[in-house]
Amino acid sequence: MNTTIRKTYLHWWPIYMVERLQFGIIGIKGQQRFDKQERYYFMKRIRIWFGLIILVLGIALATGFYFRSPRSFDPPKEIIKPNSVNQISLILELKDTSSVEFASNTDGSLLAIGGESGVAIWDIIKGKKLEFLKHISGGLFSRPVESIRAIALSPNGELLASASFEERVEFAKLGSLKLWDIEDGSLIREIAHDLVVGDIAFDPTSSLLAYSEINLHNSNKIHIVDINANQETATFDSVSLVDKITFNSDGTLLAYPNGTDVELWQLETHEQRMLVGRSGIPLWSVNFSPDGRLLVAWGPYNTALVWDVETGLILYALKDHDLRINRVIFNSDATLIASCSDDNTIRLWDAQNGDVLMILMGHGERVSSIDFSPDNEMLVSGSWDRTVRLWDISNGDELRLLQDDSVIFNVIFSDDGKLIVASSELGTKFWGIK
Repeated sequence: MNTTIRKTYLHWWPIYMVERLQFGIIGIKGQQRFDKQERYYFMKRIRIWFGLIILVLGIALATGFYFRSPRSFDPPKEIIKPNSVNQISLILELKDTSSVEFASNTDGSLLAIGGESGVAIWDIIKGKKLEFLKHISGGLFSRPVESIRAIALSPNGELLASASFEERVEFAKLGSLKLWDIEDGSLIREIAHDLVVGDIAFDPTSSLLAYSEINLHNSNKIHIVDINANQETATFDSVSLVDKITFNSDGTLLAYPNGTDVELWQLETHEQRMLVGRSGIPLWSVNFSPDGRLLVAWGPYNTALVWDVETGLILYALKDHDLRINRVIFNSDATLIASCSDDNTIRLWDAQNGDVLMILMGHGERVSSIDFSPDNEMLVSGSWDRTVRLWDISNGDELRLLQDDSVIFNVIFSDDGKLIVASSELGTKFWGIK
């Protein structure tokens, strides 16, 4: 009996026996009278059923099997499919801490991995860890933080901003926002403390830092900090729980969600203009296309909106998903949009008109993260089903399935397309592609 069949058998057999037992009890309760002999055989059957249950449980514990949903059974560690990439192998595994956030610099040479208590900086080209920045919270009740909530690497690769959260009082997770020197790992300054940060972003010149502050009791805020002058230059209010903010590629605009709309802040003139949603859909996250022509925004539902940035008009809505959208990204030439959802699927859209081009199915749980390869030929996805999958976006074929030991939070390609990095609650894995 192979492993999968054996696990399936062990999963369903006790359930079957318990259901039979319940049926027997219900049947007896429905009888007004039954004699001693019938009662004797009924109790004998109960003892037999319980004996079998104990036997199966004993076998399961002795052999290391355990019962869980059939969807969670561990497939082989690596499944090679026809027409796949030549070779993919696990080249590095970090198990020291959970990894929840990624950030890379402009040329893709550095990768920051945020987890419990700090941020690790890796040189992707050399495969070497450069620094570990231990995050200690400031404020009145200082103590080590629980985890990193958001991180950002400056485009020039010199600075890192990290935001933590720490449970200090019941039901309240507060933290701090810090700015680090990557070269020597020193703390430059603490920008803010006793707050919850939703997202962080550097402008393309690495001179401005924007971050969103989430406040459950008052309005949420967007802060703009001049790094060189060490002062806050602008603050905006937002009714959204701002989970993602972004600068466009030339650094002239900052976009952030505000209720059902998107606000654009012009860095040179300090003027604001609104991209009106007109749909009643709350928006939490935004992304510019690489060329800056388009902007996509989404929230806690199954629809995303795409605007023409110049005209401010909605071009189309991406509304084919059945459940909440988790992430929306553009490919490098802004011809395709990919979205992943709690409905366990990934959808590819035509960026010109919003038509659905294909649906990638295979994950058994919510798809939490996606990324296009630099050459726009593949897409990688990570899911709560504890798998990382590689897709051929020309035909929708699944090229490779990589098994992990826990739910996947984030997946990215390296800038040269030779690495896939996947973070989970148990650590980070680096997969090499040849």
